[in-house]
Amino acid sequence: MKKILDCITDITYDSNVVVIECTYHKIQVPIVDGTVQINIIDLDNNKIGINNIKKNDSIKIFYHDKINDMIKPIKIIKINNYIFNDDSSSSSSLSDDILF
Repeated sequence: MKKILDCITDITYDSNVVVIECTYHKIQVPIVDGTVQINIIDLDNNKIGINNIKKNDSIKIFYHDKINDMIKPIKIIKINNYIFNDDSSSSSSLSDDILF
């Protein structure tokens, strides 16, 4: 099984597929009977749904292969994005440190 880290740039829905566009990859997830066919979890191993991931989220994608430059994922892990905005620290995002 292969894995990659990437950041979501867009999510589009069609009648039978969800396309998650990331900075470096495109992910295609089938929809069967109105249900997105993918396991999406957070870092605490809690199941979350497709509605809990959004643009600019960092994700780890586990997959076996690509078909026509589209990744067919087995599992997606949402990496929490922490943004620190207060007077005692500068603004930064933990996800930037994870990806690069």
